[in-house]
Amino acid sequence: MLLEGVLAIQPEGCVTIAGISTVWPTGTTLEYAEDEIVLVDQNGAVRAVVGDAIKVGGGPLGSPDGGTVGCEGDQKFGVTEFMD
Repeated sequence: MLLEGVLAIQPEGCVTIAGISTVWPTGTTLEYAEDEIVLVDQNGAVRAVVGDAIKVGGGPLGSPDGGTVGCEGDQKFGVTEFMD
């Protein structure tokens, strides 16, 4: 399944794409780089900047009220791959 939209950080700390909370592979991080927040994959490659349009593959995750701290009740998308 494909999810595409703008990468954002919500006030409660949730990372979203097109308003959908996302859960990322182990080792994926957000880092500050030159006054921007960047999404870095588990191999250390910068994949996107917050505010960029992004495409990822994956699928919906189970219970809508579990899994992502601060994002309870939101629909969640488990990211399995980056689409370039």
